[in-house]
Amino acid sequence: MQQSEVFFPTCGPTPRMNRVQVVAYPDRRNGMRSCASDRKLAQVKRVLSYSRDGEGIESLDTDVVIRLDDDDFDGLSFGLALALADKRARFSMEAVSELTLCATGIINNKGKIGAVDRFPDKVALAITFLPKDSIFVYPQANRTDDANGLDRLAKGGVKLVCAEDLSYLVKLWEQPDRATNPESNRRWHPWGEFTFGVLVGVVIPVSIVFAYFTVFGS
Repeated sequence: MQQSEVFFPTCGPTPRMNRVQVVAYPDRRNGMRSCASDRKLAQVKRVLSYSRDGEGIESLDTDVVIRLDDDDFDGLSFGLALALADKRARFSMEAVSELTLCATGIINNKGKIGAVDRFPDKVALAITFLPKDSIFVYPQANRTDDANGLDRLAKGGVKLVCAEDLSYLVKLWEQPDRATNPESNRRWHPWGEFTFGVLVGVVIPVSIVFAYFTVFGS
């Protein structure tokens, strides 16, 4: 069992910082996506369908259980928080598991991140709630809606991340490795470079000369 939580601001009659928790069961792959809130179940399933688009079968069908601190809110701006919590729970990104992560954004088809309403109000909640070294993720489409508020967040030590697609946020749930990071494959050890130089400068020319005399010297 692996779990993750992501906060998200809601601006209903009583503005507050809410939270979504996702518990994943990597050993169960029946594709079950249950939610403790019946009134949010349909929205939750739609968000996860959009956010998991393009994943392999092994991760796509991992069972999860979703819980919300408070389901008494309208709108779909919690979608980005849910998508991130779901991916972090299933992929177990331990390196950032202790950081406070807050997100707002609407998840559309194929993981596209749509703008949210009342963005300045959501930023104001983040300013009040988020501690230093937190991460605040928001839609690129909202990046110019509250420049002053975002600046206050940044000056308070909160890392700001904006994106238009979930694929740009992969570092929030996966560690880069040699399979996905070609640059890491280019880091040769000095002895590897020396060996390659000897191979190109000495061994190959000598082999060519030897082959020439073997064929034509007899």
